[in-house]
Amino acid sequence: MNSWRPAHIHFSLFGSGFAQRLITQMYFEGDPLIPMCPILRTIPSEEQIRSLVALQDPAAFIQLDSRAYRFDVILRGRRATLFENQVQGPPPGSQASDAQSSKQSSAQGERK
Repeated sequence: MNSWRPAHIHFSLFGSGFAQRLITQMYFEGDPLIPMCPILRTIPSEEQIRSLVALQDPAAFIQLDSRAYRFDVILRGRRATLFENQVQGPPPGSQASDAQSSKQSSAQGERK
């Protein structure tokens, strides 16, 4: 047993091509090692950490056999799942995001 990482599952999601790959991890609600995980401790937002924790789904439990958990992967929006290989910038619609989009548009216009 690994004594310093909570139980987790890695997910690798592909779009229509290899370049559209997203990678994340899922942890299990109630695991006492979550607060001590060196990987999760690098994430600054408690909300982002919570988005990586699968919640128990007691309605789907099988008595004396198994527990069930629910984990939704959200690709876009305010509640989007944190992906390891996605650049984390300012939230869409913020002034910093608008300035970044404007800067990128200007740079693309200069290249043409």
